[in-house]
Amino acid sequence: MLRYTSSRCDPASFTYALYASALGRPPAARERDGFESLYAQALAEGPDVAEAETGWATLSCLAVVTSTEFLFY
Repeated sequence: MLRYTSSRCDPASFTYALYASALGRPPAARERDGFESLYAQALAEGPDVAEAETGWATLSCLAVVTSTEFLFY
């Protein structure tokens, strides 16, 4: 089971673990880059790093597990 704990999240490692857990494959470079870009935006938008990381992790999980690939895998 994938668990997120906030202590300066490593977006690349989190994204890899999320894809491996949910889809059974590593993320493509384009997918990884997209999640890393969203991570940077989340940190830039607010002063509370822990809240930004938690929100990013939650929405990243939602995005992957509601994908068509996940639903029909």
